[in-house]
Amino acid sequence: MATFPAITPSTRTRTPGEYPQTAHAAANGREIRIRHSSRTAGDRLRLGFDNITQAQLVSISDHWAAHGRRVRFALSSEVDGGLSLTPTSCSWRYAGPPQASEDTLANLSGHAAGFHSVSVELALVPLPV
Repeated sequence: MATFPAITPSTRTRTPGEYPQTAHAAANGREIRIRHSSRTAGDRLRLGFDNITQAQLVSISDHWAAHGRRVRFALSSEVDGGLSLTPTSCSWRYAGPPQASEDTLANLSGHAAGFHSVSVELALVPLPV
């Protein structure tokens, strides 16, 4: 399985998903909910990378170009930071393209050398059985 580039993010924001459930009307007219799993669905992870080099920006851009929204991947230990962000039966995929300051991911050759900021949003997906 592929691995996200080994760059330590400046920020990590994890948004938990919701439990899959179905609402039903009870005999007394109230609503009851039946949970279908003990695992949440739709977990998101936003990674912010501030003041990264152009080479690091290119590695994130190349990873997005190679994997897009369809290919699952693991997080490197630098990204995870020892927080155990990935359950054992899951992996990550991109929720959307990386968002760079000044939107320079499409034309990296025209970007001045120096430091850049980029954010990446990932979605947690279960591994195939």
